[in-house]
Amino acid sequence: MKEQGVKDLGKKILSEQATPEERKRFLEMEEMRNLMKRQWDSSDGKFADAKVEKRMWKQIAGQCKLERSHQSRRIALLCCAASIAALLVIGAFYFTGGNKNIDRMEYVSVVANEARVLSLPDQSKVWMQPGSTVRYAQTFNEKRDVWLEGDATFEVTKQAGRTFRVHIAQAFIEVKGTVFHVNNRNKEMSKVILYNGKVDFHSQADGRVVAMKPSECLTYHSNGDIVMNEIGNIYWQDGMYKFAYTRLDSLIGTIKEVYDIDIELAADIPGHYLFNGAIYYNERPSEIAEKICYTMNLKYKRENGKLIIYKPKEIKKLKSN
Repeated sequence: MKEQGVKDLGKKILSEQATPEERKRFLEMEEMRNLMKRQWDSSDGKFADAKVEKRMWKQIAGQCKLERSHQSRRIALLCCAASIAALLVIGAFYFTGGNKNIDRMEYVSVVANEARVLSLPDQSKVWMQPGSTVRYAQTFNEKRDVWLEGDATFEVTKQAGRTFRVHIAQAFIEVKGTVFHVNNRNKEMSKVILYNGKVDFHSQADGRVVAMKPSECLTYHSNGDIVMNEIGNIYWQDGMYKFAYTRLDSLIGTIKEVYDIDIELAADIPGHYLFNGAIYYNERPSEIAEKICYTMNLKYKRENGKLIIYKPKEIKKLKSN
């Protein structure tokens, strides 16, 4: 691979879009070691721009889990010369954009300690679940890219000719204006649920692109497998999931997908019971179960880590008489 290919792969690593296989291949490339040696020799181990050095080291140290003190920087650069030096050389071009635009890769990172709504610079909204993190560049209005760790629903503002991307592990979702949910908590499996509009799911492992339709759930496994399911009638409005004449068995299946909770119906409850109502995005599992039970005159209990919805005994006796 030529040096330009080395730089392109280095950019993917710095932007956290490279797969584990690409990272491994990068460290083993002969061209990378040659590029590192020439650049390191010519710079005498020093950087012309201290700001670039500091910013790139912060990004690299985060990936390598290294200490950030000056001494540990020197030790790490000596011990990991092949990988670190090449990343710094490539990163200098990537971070400055070739024209000394130092702030091009500055990020805004938002952590949700509790359920919250984040308004992005383009007026798109992100309904974040607790423990989730959303990151985007300060130059977001130039390129609408967002990185998600965790669980969130995106309400994307449509802008002519400008796509919106949500990056997750080894994949990204591309849209123009729509509402969809992304669960990226489990590193072995991610889920995307589309409520309205259209999205394209891009697998970076094999280059596949899957076009999704409303009421579809896509499950993406870390081995590259993709599974598609229907989630039934569900609508999104201002932080609420709205259900209209939805079968109870379909409702429970949808709740499992959207809220990632273990809930099921007892064997004696007919699945054709119809549910009408709304559930807020930040309701706890017990609150969801209580709402379903209240509207349908049922009960729920916890059993072996599951929420089980069942018929109260008095209802059974009344019907038997």
